[in-house]
Amino acid sequence: MGGLPAAVLLFAALFGGGERCAPQATLTLHLWDPAGNPTPGRVTVEGIDGTPDPELAPIPIYDGDLGPFPVAEGTGNRRYTLSGTVTLQIPPGRYRVWASRGLAYTLFETEIEAVANEEIRLEARLEKAIDTTGWRSADFHVHARPSSDSQVPLEARIFSLVGEGVEYVAATDHNRLTDYRPVIEALGVGDLLVASVGDEITTGVRGHFNAFP
Repeated sequence: MGGLPAAVLLFAALFGGGERCAPQATLTLHLWDPAGNPTPGRVTVEGIDGTPDPELAPIPIYDGDLGPFPVAEGTGNRRYTLSGTVTLQIPPGRYRVWASRGLAYTLFETEIEAVANEEIRLEARLEKAIDTTGWRSADFHVHARPSSDSQVPLEARIFSLVGEGVEYVAATDHNRLTDYRPVIEALGVGDLLVASVGDEITTGVRGHFNAFP
């Protein structure tokens, strides 16, 4: 009988360990604005009282379906959402759960006891805590998959930007002209995020220079 392909064995070794096969608890969060409408945001799950942080990777960090991709070390316990609903599978244990939407919004925080094969439902209300009338929350240095130093898809970057309350982004991939606008339109978040095409002009000896309209 032939053995499994090496790629399958490697994937199982990396992502199919016993912890992932053990019974899990289901955690569902609904994020709302003060008017009762679903709101984008970020959910972070932190292990407490000896429980390690849950490692949600290689599950995507967003609630879309683009497939897994590498995430930065230490960020595997968070999930971004545009729809306002996040459902996670986590090992049994004690956790502190946060829901947020950037610096200008209130922070939801609670502690839970996760039990195998049981579901916990949380309702998080996030409201504007800082009056930003006349101002926009902006990020002028952002990389995504077109850049040589990033493997994050454009769609996932939009999820994280909107989830962090960013309202304007300048694309600055290395020697690439990246346009987020078609992706923003496809995801239906044009009322939340505006983008400009930009470039991090990268030279071998004279440094890096960001340029955008």
